Amino acid sequence: MARYPWDSTGRAWSMSLFQAVYAHDLGTLQQYTVAIATRAAKIPGNISFDEAATLPSNIATAAIGIYGGRLDPPGARGPYQGAGYTAPWTEGGIGKYKYQPIVVIGGSSSVGQYAIQLAKLSGFNPIITTASTSNEEYCKRAGATHVIDYHATPYSALPAAVSQITTEPVELVYAAISSEEAQRAALEVVAKSGYVVLTLPPTIGALGERSDGMKVIFVMGSVNVPENYEFGDKMYAALPGLLARGDIKPNRTEVLLGGLAGAPAGVERLANNSALSHWFRNNGNGSGSKKPHDGLSKKFDTMVDMAPEKPRHAHADQFFSTKQYNIMVKDCFDAHFCTVTSAWAAAQAIPQQPGVEGLPSEDQLALLAGVMFEGDDLFQDVYDNWCQSFVKKGGKLVEVTLRAAFTHAVYHSQSDEFKKSLKQELDSIYDKAMDTYRQLLDSADAEKTPEYYHEMQSKAPHYLYPFAEHMSKRLGMNVSIMVYGPISAQEGAISVKSIHVGTTNDPASLEWMDAKPEACEAMVKSMCAFGEQCFTPEEHAACSSNHRVELQH
Repeated sequence: MARYPWDSTGRAWSMSLFQAVYAHDLGTLQQYTVAIATRAAKIPGNISFDEAATLPSNIATAAIGIYGGRLDPPGARGPYQGAGYTAPWTEGGIGKYKYQPIVVIGGSSSVGQYAIQLAKLSGFNPIITTASTSNEEYCKRAGATHVIDYHATPYSALPAAVSQITTEPVELVYAAISSEEAQRAALEVVAKSGYVVLTLPPTIGALGERSDGMKVIFVMGSVNVPENYEFGDKMYAALPGLLARGDIKPNRTEVLLGGLAGAPAGVERLANNSALSHWFRNNGNGSGSKKPHDGLSKKFDTMVDMAPEKPRHAHADQFFSTKQYNIMVKDCFDAHFCTVTSAWAAAQAIPQQPGVEGLPSEDQLALLAGVMFEGDDLFQDVYDNWCQSFVKKGGKLVEVTLRAAFTHAVYHSQSDEFKKSLKQELDSIYDKAMDTYRQLLDSADAEKTPEYYHEMQSKAPHYLYPFAEHMSKRLGMNVSIMVYGPISAQEGAISVKSIHVGTTNDPASLEWMDAKPEACEAMVKSMCAFGEQCFTPEEHAACSSNHRVELQH
């Protein structure tokens, strides 16, 4: 991206968004660069420069993979640029694929987030993605309708999990995460005539169309290669409007201190896959952020892993589903759902109400309402409630919705003695988890190792920044946090780590240490000098991750 005069009115400086090229004059990380005008877009006022930096490569990879077409002649990566769906910036593209399912593997990744948002614009439903439980809300805010926890449901079980959500054939699987396990799962989930889009080279089979009709695409996520020029021109023409309307929202950002010098520490944090990333996704800076919660000190301890996460007490019906579903629910539900599926298929062959897309016709309702489950009043009630909802809202038959409702009904039909026994067992499990939690809390007072200090200090910018940002918003003031003492990565030498929130009110937008470098340097020297008087040689050594500090006695 670059900043340059775009408007002749309003703002003295405007900002442009573009994807760099691996060439001296077209690259970035330099004072001046050249951008291709037709593949550059003005950043609207509701998007910051930092947020816009998450867009170019990520949205290009997502968009080209979904909407790029067939190449003639084939390119270096095969005959397909992408899956060939109509883009939402093309006439008729918004909502075109209503009620067609899509699976995005890796929905909390940078590319996955944009793939989900684009799928939502195109009308795909359900939008099924994989992510950890901690990232479920992050994916749902992007537009996912169902999030499958890949920790609880490994990739090998993904096809079965998807089949419980939708009975429609999945014609498009976008593997934003393209590990071998993810690729294998994608090939099993997708319909025989469908598309699998990969972000890494295929490790299973070849690119292009297979003998069974399935198409495998290794997307080239750049608008600056010849086969993607035209696509890029159209996408960048549409981007300002999509961003200004909030149809596309940028990924969360964190600005690392020190410019390029701060990049290695950021890469290290990504490699460590810290759980703190969850905090930033849900509470970090950027449009759409949640408001900070009260009780910040408790969240602060938890998010930096200084304290273990407190166990949550599950609801009794959730525990019942986990413990008793296969014994008390599954066989009955599976048999009844076969009946429901047959009735649904017959109803779908009947035309819907003219001009009321998605709502059932009277003939469809009559057919569905006539389905009876003799001898099972419990499932009959669940089914009748679903039919009433279908009358009002229309939609699709989703197995997981009926299954959850029936499981809930079975639990509440049990005797009070049964539910009391189940609750006692649940309470016992929770009490044991709390005992473990308290033991971990007590261990926090144990002697700290150099490895502990190294881990905590490497995370310091990550957990101090949201705290400083929170205080800045609460107080309406700039906030600087400077901590100093023996630094593990510097062999226990005294140094300073700092976080700054607040910039100058001018186009340069400088933080304090950049706007007033002499004052910042003087304060750092003063802190280091004072720190030398505060820490003993033993404390220097205790923080040295490589134990090379020699004690002076």
